[in-house]
Amino acid sequence: VSTMTTGRLDIKSKNLQNIKDSIRKLGYTEVINYSFMNISELDMLNIPKNDRRRNTIIISNPLSQDENLLRTTLVPSLLKNLKYNIDRGCKEIRIYELSRIFIKTEDVLPREELKIGGLLYQDKIYNLWKEDVNTFFIVKGTIECLFKELHIKGYTFKLTEEPFLHLGKSADIFISNSKVGFIGILEPNIIESLDIKKHRPDVVIFEMDVDQILEHIPQRMIYSPIPKYPYIERDIALLVDESLPSIEVLNAVNDFKL
Repeated sequence: VSTMTTGRLDIKSKNLQNIKDSIRKLGYTEVINYSFMNISELDMLNIPKNDRRRNTIIISNPLSQDENLLRTTLVPSLLKNLKYNIDRGCKEIRIYELSRIFIKTEDVLPREELKIGGLLYQDKIYNLWKEDVNTFFIVKGTIECLFKELHIKGYTFKLTEEPFLHLGKSADIFISNSKVGFIGILEPNIIESLDIKKHRPDVVIFEMDVDQILEHIPQRMIYSPIPKYPYIERDIALLVDESLPSIEVLNAVNDFKL
């Protein structure tokens, strides 16, 4: 005789579901791709030879010789989804994928890392609401909303050196000084190499390490009492050097104690 119990999700499964729900609420559709790629896709992205994403695993019996490696990043798969949909007349594309990548190590088995990647493309002519917000900030807002939904604090955005992202329109994503991913507009040369039937559209892409994100989700919430008095708004204008990152200004304001 065995005792039957009600099936329940563990904390990790619940958090993964919360991540998916948060992204979907912001208008993104989930895609599921094969975990294969070709070395030429890393070349197209200008990934350096010493980059860990070059530590690929060759599949002994691939479904196709064009995809004979286990992927080390979600970016190539998302770009294939982009091209497929744009070539078929899609005017707006918001997609994400939550899946594993595989990094070759000295051990017998590869290092598996859970990643979440996403992509946004909008046809400016098609936009009925005439929204002038830069697509980079739309996706940046998506990531910020995700972190707020998960109650993650201490995240920042800093300049990135990813070779396939537009310089000045991209950033690395940090949580508590640990890099968890990147976000940015694809380099025009990358778009041109995809042979998309559009004139160099702005495409924003991001990828983050889910395992690291899960580590920063608080296990329990601590609530503060409601203030006795209504809040007061103050408008303050600051004059700072143009080269000063905005995050440093925000940190200085948040660190200020009355």
